[in-house]
Amino acid sequence: MERYFLIRLIILIGSFGLISPAFSQKLSFNNGHRKDKMRFELIHNLIVIPVFVNDKGPFNFILDSGVKPLIITDSSIVSPLDTNSLFLSRIRGRGIGPELEAYVMTNLKIDVGAASGEKLSAILLKDDPFHLSAYVGIPVHGIIGSDVFNSFMVKVNYLSKKITLYYPEVKIRKRGDRIPIQLIDEKPYVNVLVSSEDGTQDSLLLLIDSGAGHAFSLDLRDNQERIHPTKTVAGNLGKGLGGAIFGLVGRLPEIQLGEFSIKNVVVAFPMYEDDAVRSLMTERSGSIGGELLKRFNVLFDYSRGEIYLKKNRQYRNPFEYNMSGMEVYVSNGEENDRRFFIGQIDNDTPAEEEGFMVGDEILSINFRDASRYTLDEINNLLQEESTTGLIFQILRDDDRVLVKLLKLKRRI
Repeated sequence: MERYFLIRLIILIGSFGLISPAFSQKLSFNNGHRKDKMRFELIHNLIVIPVFVNDKGPFNFILDSGVKPLIITDSSIVSPLDTNSLFLSRIRGRGIGPELEAYVMTNLKIDVGAASGEKLSAILLKDDPFHLSAYVGIPVHGIIGSDVFNSFMVKVNYLSKKITLYYPEVKIRKRGDRIPIQLIDEKPYVNVLVSSEDGTQDSLLLLIDSGAGHAFSLDLRDNQERIHPTKTVAGNLGKGLGGAIFGLVGRLPEIQLGEFSIKNVVVAFPMYEDDAVRSLMTERSGSIGGELLKRFNVLFDYSRGEIYLKKNRQYRNPFEYNMSGMEVYVSNGEENDRRFFIGQIDNDTPAEEEGFMVGDEILSINFRDASRYTLDEINNLLQEESTTGLIFQILRDDDRVLVKLLKLKRRI
């Protein structure tokens, strides 16, 4: 049962300004198709689909409703011939860090299942700020968003891990509860009702972000500070285009989404150094991510300004947050030669108390060789409270092999 809450891999793309394509790009079906179904991988609540770029691939792209332009994060998939018409620009995204250099590519051919588009534009990041392959556990080459959602109705079945694309004019039976959305800059927003610990309620406009791992993230103004729960933990919430995103994580008693009452939910609260940065980076009042969306079958219909949500068997699963306080990443995204390392340790957590250190390599867990795990499986282990704990064998950078007992406990 997947209970992890991967707030550390929030993928939040800030304003791209003038480098975004100036027009809405469209995909269409080949050979008379009116719909197409494809499988996807669900990793850390992120939807990963196969995409062909200029007839090469397939490459792994995250399907992200919170992104407008097509983004290529791995420049190695683009041949030198494709880069002749590039021009350099600079972008700023959420997080602490410098502006990034990016190129605007034109005249690309993109294939997604039976759908394709030609003469499309994309943003090529000169350096990958996300290091997605290390934190997702498979190679990740880019992010695709509104090109798909603006072209089709998109039905996502998180349990069967299948996506179905329909032309908007195709008549289908829409199952579940209808929830109206607002399209702002080609991204979907929805109104939710947030209940605070003091019993007050606030109506907030949130981005529906299938490319974020969290359940809810709230970007609050000064007059909304009372929404913060009493008990929170601090930490690195994720990676944005500009670098690390810091903030707090806590629980709220209830968030109302349409007819659905989401109770005792884990919520992230990003923090910014100053109001100017917050004003530049904030997507309205926050976002809804894959930790919530995976509890439904979801139908996106941008053409009619609506989504449909139908509960699946994961709906009643409790919301949990990493109980170890440490972040694990894989040395590369390949299936062979998989090695796991500790990338970060939060203060006052079981991992810190037991003496784990950043850079430790995990050799085994509960006497099972680490190479036999996937990154998802390790993160799931760190999400579940246990009275017996987990036995780790680790290799420290001074070549010492250590054995540590990690006792997990709920922190919020």
